[in-house]
Amino acid sequence: MAIAKKAAIEMQFNWIFIIIAGAVLLAFFFIITQSQRESSKINADLKILQHTDTVLKNIEQSSLNSDSTIVTLGFPKTAFQISCGEVSELSIQDSGYAVSLKNQAVFSPKNLEGSKINAWIVNYNIPYKVMPFVYLTAADRLFVFVNDSNSGGKVEQLFYEFSANFSSVLVNDISSVPEGYDTYVYVTYSTTSNTPNINPSNPKYLIIHIKPDSGSDYDGVGNVQFYKTGEAVPHAGFAYLKKESVFGAMFSEDGNFYKCTMEKVFTRAKYVNTLHADRAIAIQKNMTNTVCEPVYVWPVYYLHEMKSMNFSSMPDYYDNLIKLEKGNKDLAKLSCPLLY
Repeated sequence: MAIAKKAAIEMQFNWIFIIIAGAVLLAFFFIITQSQRESSKINADLKILQHTDTVLKNIEQSSLNSDSTIVTLGFPKTAFQISCGEVSELSIQDSGYAVSLKNQAVFSPKNLEGSKINAWIVNYNIPYKVMPFVYLTAADRLFVFVNDSNSGGKVEQLFYEFSANFSSVLVNDISSVPEGYDTYVYVTYSTTSNTPNINPSNPKYLIIHIKPDSGSDYDGVGNVQFYKTGEAVPHAGFAYLKKESVFGAMFSEDGNFYKCTMEKVFTRAKYVNTLHADRAIAIQKNMTNTVCEPVYVWPVYYLHEMKSMNFSSMPDYYDNLIKLEKGNKDLAKLSCPLLY
């Protein structure tokens, strides 16, 4: 009887041991499997990030021979994050990986999620090429060009210069705007009013209100104001220079993102202006043609002025830009070496 009882106890312990050992093995295999899944996801995220970065840089390089390039990037559904500031980078959410955007002008929402991202690369010439602008957005964003009585037809012109690769509509009033998008970007224009004449009811929207300086238009110089959902007054208002920067405002997360990117652009512009100014001085010093030599005086002066200008000097920069373009045309008429 005692022997039978002892055997029963041993049997119980054996079963307990088997259950515990099995649980440990299951936990071990679960941890290994989970670790492999996480490692696989991290590797996939890294590959997507590296591929996206490579494609964008290759497109930027190829844009040197083309004023405008359009591409659609496709991959498994991914959540990208884009930052601009002391650290400017493109990353994948929660992956721990990022690539630097320090020397690139990227206009984009801060968060881009989906299996497809549309990219538009346009050269920024003020008046010579400074750097490519990279516009990014996902398919869930609709650009609404409001061609009301205040726009004088300028919004319609801007609409037809906008890339057809992005979801966009031209409307006279916002009651006809289609539904089904996550974010709506309304583009309004007025030469007299600092405020847009619309009040959207969409849950999430951004109003880009363009007000050109006197005598200018959207492809000249002026101010662009940013209104977020529910705002009665703009949270930011900054200068624009040429239509490419207006497009940059439309793709940006908000006014601060736009400002940050444009400041990077003008840091680059200072460097490019210095190169052109030094080249113009060298041409002028070695000029033996008495017809051409005096024509360089004022363009060289304008280039020196532009070297010291920054993002906050848009009107003065534009004024010098127009004069510089005229000077270059005058040199062309006389068959003199051009400034750019």
